[in-house]
Amino acid sequence: MFADSFSSASSLLDALGALNQPFIIQEYIETDGTDIRVLVVGEKVVAAMRRKAQKEEKRANIHAGGTGLGVELSREAINLALDTAQVLGAEICGVDILESPLGPYVIEANISPGLQGLSKVSPVDLSGEIAKYMFQRTEQEVQRKKERAGETVMKQIVVNNGEPQQVVTSLQFRGDRIILPEIVNKIAQLRERKEYSLKVQKGKVEIEEFQK
Repeated sequence: MFADSFSSASSLLDALGALNQPFIIQEYIETDGTDIRVLVVGEKVVAAMRRKAQKEEKRANIHAGGTGLGVELSREAINLALDTAQVLGAEICGVDILESPLGPYVIEANISPGLQGLSKVSPVDLSGEIAKYMFQRTEQEVQRKKERAGETVMKQIVVNNGEPQQVVTSLQFRGDRIILPEIVNKIAQLRERKEYSLKVQKGKVEIEEFQK
């Protein structure tokens, strides 16, 4: 609801109070019926549009009949949108911003933003950007779980009087070098300043401390 004077605001509050309805009072900022919708995916802004409300309508939302145009954001508006998403802990977020003489103001943030209007004015494949980000996050989560599982296995391994233990694992390669898993070195207790004898054949490497 919109009140254009103190008396109309007072009447609205009286009516809401009589009905025992909760309310929030928000300062009206004149923007000629426009606002900016910003889409944040991960740690970057992927698209934005300026929305214009229909005549006699205060809301610029697309579903309320508003129209959208592409817009180039100021650095201040970009940072504000990113900070808003971060505060909310939202990896995908639609942030609505009003431009005022005192700078941009956030009026709403949506963790399930509609893409209908934004996708029409943005050259970016928004669905593709979201899908790519979700795929990357899934890969990171899978890797994190693998690392946690590896840490759990390491904690469970007990070196028993130097008896050989079989470790089944994948190997990491850096150029022509093989990076041994941490669990292997924890059991073998290899040291940089010592010398080692390597017996090598296809598919097999044996490492022993060199006895002079």
